[in-house]
Amino acid sequence: SAFLTFYIICSIFMSIRGSGSLHIALVLLLFTCVFDAASNMSETIHLQAYEENGIGNYMMDACASHFEAVADSTVSILLLFIGCGWTLPTDVLTIPDDSN
Repeated sequence: SAFLTFYIICSIFMSIRGSGSLHIALVLLLFTCVFDAASNMSETIHLQAYEENGIGNYMMDACASHFEAVADSTVSILLLFIGCGWTLPTDVLTIPDDSN
């Protein structure tokens, strides 16, 4: 998850530097990777607490489930959009050049 997040961040920066535009799907993928990483981190904290006290940390378990649900729903919506033909070359964000 961390490697994929790093790869997407690099792709975003290369896209902005190269053409000055950014496809919205990359932003959604980055959003999904961040929430997936947060889910994994929360679940790991819960399991470490469970190993120590036999109960775990309910808040971390609930956060892990919530973050995973957000990531899964974002992927589902993105796949629906792709299936409907949403990811066309015109669906890009243009980054204004402030160097002038």
